[in-house]
Order: sequence, then C-alpha cells, then structure tokens
Amino acid sequence: MFNTYICMKTDRLDKGVRERLLDTAEVLFAADGYDHVSIRDITRYAQCNLAAVNYYFKGKQGLYLDVFRHHMIPRARRIRDFFWKRIKSEKKTTVETVVRALTEAYMHGPLSQEEVEIHHKLMARELTNPTTALDMMVEDVIRPFVAEVSALLRPDLKSISDEELLLDVISVFALILYFTFGRLPISKVTGKEYTDKYRDKLVEHVTSFSLYGLGCNIKDKGT
Repeated sequence: MFNTYICMKTDRLDKGVRERLLDTAEVLFAADGYDHVSIRDITRYAQCNLAAVNYYFKGKQGLYLDVFRHHMIPRARRIRDFFWKRIKSEKKTTVETVVRALTEAYMHGPLSQEEVEIHHKLMARELTNPTTALDMMVEDVIRPFVAEVSALLRPDLKSISDEELLLDVISVFALILYFTFGRLPISKVTGKEYTDKYRDKLVEHVTSFSLYGLGCNIKDKGT
C-alpha cells in the first residue's frame, strides 16, 4: 500500500481536499480492496482531516461510490466517445469498421497506462465483491455502450436474433477487454511488450477473429 502511494501523481497536493480524497481513495481501493482500506488510511495519504470523508462523502461507502461516479464512469465514457469519433470518421459503417473502431478505442484510446492499470484493478475487485457501484457502471455505461454497438451491427447481422446479437457483442467486448487489461499474462505468454507496433497487430488480430466469430463470411452478415 505504501509503495502504491509513492506512484501517485506528484501534483496531488495542489488539488482541493475533495479531489485529493477521490484520487487517493481510488488508488488505495484498487491496491488493497475496500475492506482493507480505512478512512484513516485515506485521509493520512491525502493529507487532510479525518472528518473530511464524512463532510464530503458521508462516509467510506459514499466515497467509494463517488470514485466510480467521478473517475471510473467518466473514464469509460471517454473510451465510448473515442469510439464514436472513430465511427463518425468512416465513410461507411460496416461490421469491420465497428469492431475495429471498438478495438482501437481500447488499444489506442484516450486512457494512459496508469489509468488502464488502476481502472482494471478496481473493476476486478468490484466484480469479485460486487456492490451498487457495479450497478452504476452497468446502467450508466456498459448497457448503453453494448446497445449502441448492437444497433450499429444490426443492419449487417439480419439473420440472428436479438439475444444472439447481444451475446455476440458481449463476446467481442470480452475479447477486447482481455487483450486490453490482461497485458501482463499476454506479454508473458507471447514474450512481446505492448509497444505501439504490437498493439497494432493485436487490433488486427482481434478484428479478424471477431469478424470470423460473427460469421462475416456468410453473405447476409456483411463485412
């Protein structure tokens, strides 16, 4: 936990108390888990008064949920916005352009490496011990994003049911998310570092693999 704090941004103390608490809490919750982080830990590292958590967030749980509201959800929306910017730059929307844009939004998107790592760690902990924060993520970002991607793919995937389409889209997301957040095991297995060149190769791999899985060799499913 102490080493984790050393890695925090050096400008943290220039921020207001509320922002420092959110930044510090996110790092500590991601590193050690909600149950193993105390309010005293958070306020000590954020260098603020112990009462500040109750004043701004009405307790540790409120602070945890606000980390999702003000950090996790906005990060996910930035990826979504990157995706839509990429889609709007295309002359024609096809299954391939949608899958490629989605993959690029994660592999070459707006998040820094630090953001990717902390987002993955905290989300992994939330999935292991789900709270209302997961419901927030699903309702505010995940469900709408999945629905948007499904709507883009629907014109070229006419022969499958809505349920099949939903499962297909979730499968594409799952593949992309693993290659995005599973960098360490993938690098260890492949012996490759996540350089820009290797990420380009992964975008091509995920896109072609997904197209095959979506049955884009079938005439009525388009390309």
